Amino acid sequence: MLREIGLERKEVSILNVVKCRPVTEDGKNRIPSQTEINICSNTWLKHQLEYLQPKLIVTLGSVALKYFFPKAKVTKEVGLFKTTNEGFTVFSTFHPAYILRNNSAFMRETYRNHFKQIYFYIKSNNVLKKPPIDKVLSSTNVKQSRLDNFFS
Repeated sequence: MLREIGLERKEVSILNVVKCRPVTEDGKNRIPSQTEINICSNTWLKHQLEYLQPKLIVTLGSVALKYFFPKAKVTKEVGLFKTTNEGFTVFSTFHPAYILRNNSAFMRETYRNHFKQIYFYIKSNNVLKKPPIDKVLSSTNVKQSRLDNFFS
């Protein structure tokens, strides 16, 4: 998706709220508790954010969103820009795994639109030293096929 909005992996930092995935007693993944989020993020994420001072944070899913806004519901916050008490601009979207599990035309288009919003925010707020290329999520077959490969 980064390439779709003209970004390279080296131009972004990908951080995790929790550095390990909590599991149930039978070994299945589970959502981390608020306590686990607080412990792990206070140990790592808080310091990473202080160091990086990002101009835009994109949360992927509810766990990341809840770090910044503990009472937020991802389904009500997706596609919105909000400002944290610390002054960070946060944009919320779905976790890629959710999109893959709910692989409908509507969800794919919603996800595309979220990344369009990210692109226009980056471009209009001069977030990067080098602005992203102007070929963003157009209706060309090349870009469409790249995005379709992501969802297949």
